[in-house]
Amino acid sequence: MYLNHPLVGDFPITLRRAEDRDRDFLTAIFAEVWTEIPEKDRTAILARGYGRIDVDVLDFRSFSGPAELGGEIRLNRHNIDTNPRGAIVHRVAHEFARKVDDFNHPDIVARIKEQRGDAERRIAAILKRWGYPAKAKMEFTPADENRLSANRKEL
Repeated sequence: MYLNHPLVGDFPITLRRAEDRDRDFLTAIFAEVWTEIPEKDRTAILARGYGRIDVDVLDFRSFSGPAELGGEIRLNRHNIDTNPRGAIVHRVAHEFARKVDDFNHPDIVARIKEQRGDAERRIAAILKRWGYPAKAKMEFTPADENRLSANRKEL
């Protein structure tokens, strides 16, 4: 379903395709992560999206290759519906860090030839600079249990 809902006030980051139930949840997550990102990196993220970032929550069968390098972030529906909030926050931060890395290393031919691990190490360094661990922790809170239970009831 197309929503075109702004995720971060005063910035062109839009929840383009998702369920209505995702709107408030993802708005809070994106706003939280965005406040942790330094201004210089925010500029790089928006530059990769040519001034706008569209966010889609897709079923895993709809993932057909990587997201457009510039202005898209794709989140997996299954992960949104089953992972704890902390893991989703980390995923969003990781996607933003990937945009910063793409901005700093824009040569697509070099990126294809380089080791995937090199890019992941740079992304982990960006996450660390922002205060996030290199890998997400899968710790469920009571709020997560309530949200996941409500999601199951809606399905």
